[in-house]
Amino acid sequence: MLKLLHHYTIKQWQKINKEYIDKDLQNRIDSRAIIVFLLFTFVLVSLKYFGKSPTFYQLFGNYFQVYPYPGIYSNLYWAFFRVCVYFIIPVMVIKCMFKENIRDYGFRTNRSPRVMLLYVVMFVAVFPLVYIASKDPGFLRTYPFYKHAANTWTELVLWESAYALQFLTLEFFFRGFILFSFSRYIGAYSILLMSVPYTMIHFQKPFPETLGAIIAGMFLGTLALRTRSIFGGVIIHVAVAWSMDITAMFQKGQLQRLF
Repeated sequence: MLKLLHHYTIKQWQKINKEYIDKDLQNRIDSRAIIVFLLFTFVLVSLKYFGKSPTFYQLFGNYFQVYPYPGIYSNLYWAFFRVCVYFIIPVMVIKCMFKENIRDYGFRTNRSPRVMLLYVVMFVAVFPLVYIASKDPGFLRTYPFYKHAANTWTELVLWESAYALQFLTLEFFFRGFILFSFSRYIGAYSILLMSVPYTMIHFQKPFPETLGAIIAGMFLGTLALRTRSIFGGVIIHVAVAWSMDITAMFQKGQLQRLF
């Protein structure tokens, strides 16, 4: 067990250091690192103070109450705000300021059967834990975020699509933009750097999930750098998130009402 853990951590991190660290950047102050750090901080602050339902109601009040499914719009705002700060703004920085391609930040696919099998094994290992957690009252209070997701098929599809999209952008921000930006300076230590704020954004979630975010952040970060792709992480993240919502709705008897 210890040998397996060593293989998937220390050995992989050593390979990452050899592959990514640019020795020409180690002894000078680089403006790109400062820009990434400032944007990183801005995104975390904006999520805390502007990316939640209270801001939506301050901006729009009861305007959307006259439309169908009035409860969903604050949740769609939550997802759309994350798409903006996790993806659109970093992509603009990469394209306009760094003059680089987003493919260099993990936005590419890796179709290696070995890699895909690893993600399948990850999901199979995690799903039983999700099902066990779905019986916990704290888990059921948290998921799904949109409490009326199972009212109609339209609401379910809208919410879960928006939910999946924000996971794509979350993976790009943490396991793409941040990770690939700092890996050229500090190699595998960028995984540890990224995992701290990634864990912090889970603080409002159930305690076991927050602990799991530490492991997930480090494992998915290692895998992203080794495969040069975030999309395996996107697949596993969306699959786990959807399974958490579905099991929670099932345990509460909400899902059954759709059939």
